[in-house]
Amino acid sequence: MFKSAISLALILTNSLGAAQKKESQQPNRATAARQKASSDQKEVDRRTLITQEIIETLKQTASESRNWERKDLAAKAQAEIADLLWDHDVETSRAILISAWQTAKQIEEQKRDRSRYRNRSPLLEVKSEVLLVARKRDRRLAEKWLSEIEDERKSNAEENDRGVFDDRTPKSSVLLQTALAVAKENPQFAAEIARESLRDGISFGLQEVLVALQERSVDLAESVFRAALARLATNGLIDPNELLILYSYLYRPGVISAAGNNQSRSVVTLAVSKAPARITAMAQLKPQLAAQFLDLAADLLLNAPMPSSAPNASLEARAEINALDLLIPRVREVAPEKAALLAQRAQAIVADAQFASGLPTSPEGYIEPRPHESRSEYAQRRVEYLESLAEREAPGLRRDLAFAKAALATEVENYERGQQIAAHINDDELRSAISNWLAYRATLHLLKLKRFDKARQLIDNNSDLAQRAVCLIAGAQRMIEEQDLSRARDWLREASNLIARAPLDGSWTKIALGIAAAYGKFDKLAALSALQEAVKLMNKFPEASVYGEEPPSLARFSGIPGVETDIAAVGFGLDSALSNFGIEEFDAVLGILRGIERAEAEGFAMIHLSRRILKTEVREKG
Repeated sequence: MFKSAISLALILTNSLGAAQKKESQQPNRATAARQKASSDQKEVDRRTLITQEIIETLKQTASESRNWERKDLAAKAQAEIADLLWDHDVETSRAILISAWQTAKQIEEQKRDRSRYRNRSPLLEVKSEVLLVARKRDRRLAEKWLSEIEDERKSNAEENDRGVFDDRTPKSSVLLQTALAVAKENPQFAAEIARESLRDGISFGLQEVLVALQERSVDLAESVFRAALARLATNGLIDPNELLILYSYLYRPGVISAAGNNQSRSVVTLAVSKAPARITAMAQLKPQLAAQFLDLAADLLLNAPMPSSAPNASLEARAEINALDLLIPRVREVAPEKAALLAQRAQAIVADAQFASGLPTSPEGYIEPRPHESRSEYAQRRVEYLESLAEREAPGLRRDLAFAKAALATEVENYERGQQIAAHINDDELRSAISNWLAYRATLHLLKLKRFDKARQLIDNNSDLAQRAVCLIAGAQRMIEEQDLSRARDWLREASNLIARAPLDGSWTKIALGIAAAYGKFDKLAALSALQEAVKLMNKFPEASVYGEEPPSLARFSGIPGVETDIAAVGFGLDSALSNFGIEEFDAVLGILRGIERAEAEGFAMIHLSRRILKTEVREKG
């Protein structure tokens, strides 16, 4: 009994102690909760204040941009600001968007002879960016401005002075540029815009949009292609190039063909973009679609008026024969009887074409592909041909340039072969430039494959410090993807040290931005330091471009076109350098950006910084 009483007393004592302890903890927990709530509210208030500061900064940037010297950049900035602010202040954003359109009208097209192939219009390129925001935010404004473009075309005396690869109308050009800009993020919207462009006919810009759509959705690309077929079936053929545009997409995506209008019996070809198309030809994926196209193309050509009745009979006949020569072999595969009729038509109109006698001369260095020859086999044969041409040249500059062309014609995988050919160049400066370039493009290729050790060897063999720096940054980008942050830091530190050693020019601005962009993925303090260095270089070389994401142009030779297309790297612009900073770093980054002396660069820096923060805030609230 005594033991039971003691046990009960102990239990009561422990229970009382526990209760007292619990009561004493409750105020502490309540205090901690209140403190946390207060801290959370302070953070919310701070983020709200920063968001409001960003909004006011963007409004100020939009206002100041009206005084910028470069009206193309001003219009682009205003359009992007309008889009960013639309969810916060609709009326102000609409006014800024209207200002962007008015600013675009102030862009002066350079007076130059029009190309017979492709004519670029900076004015239409900017208008397409403004229209993209209008299509997204205010359809009535977009329709109004498209009507303005159409009215301007009708009053323009040069409306019919089109190059072979120009789009049908300025309106269709703007629509297709707009579609291309959104194809990756919003392919459904891009397809809608592309279909709208068909009202003016089938333009050359359509193929690039179709390729971009197919990268996202084969079915979506097919729907736009079928809309183009429906346009042809309903409205008829404007000229043979409409067929060649669709043919090129079906069978040779990334390369576009056009009917020539000279005395040569051959089509003209042009690469659609710098980067090769990474899609399977639609004719392979959808053979029935290709058969439908070929059947319709044959009917349209067979029922077309004879060129002899046209005012410019020879030009009409040449264009049609160029198209027939390309289409007949394909038509023969699906409709042999129609192919025979097309061949008869070609024979009937060949006299009207008045082709020059003799074989057409091919461009220097060109050799005809062989049937069923692979891309690699053709490249190897062409290199051998170019090397043989170089060997026939007398010693001197022409011989050196010929060997340089042969070396650069080698495929990037055949780095050693290119270096062997480059060794024949006598001029020390040109030989070094070609050798470095071969190492540069091969290094970037190896880094893409994440073969870091082999790439490191080539980096060490490259005496061009800027090319080495770009490769180090590109390598660090891949290492960050692999979570090899220690080695990435070492490569970025080495790239930073090259800035201190190198004779600086404008190309180093982009290199510094690339370092900041890479550091920003894992070390914000180092990224801020690199950004400070980039701003110093931006002020030292104010004319250097910082807007695109590609690396700087680093070819140290001239007279050999197309070499820059071998360089596939990104992450070297203002946008990338600022994309990893959030609201936590806003004040520090803002302080650095305020040091940019050129108004346009500072304005776009503010836009890039603000975009990510505002979108993050909207996403978190949603």
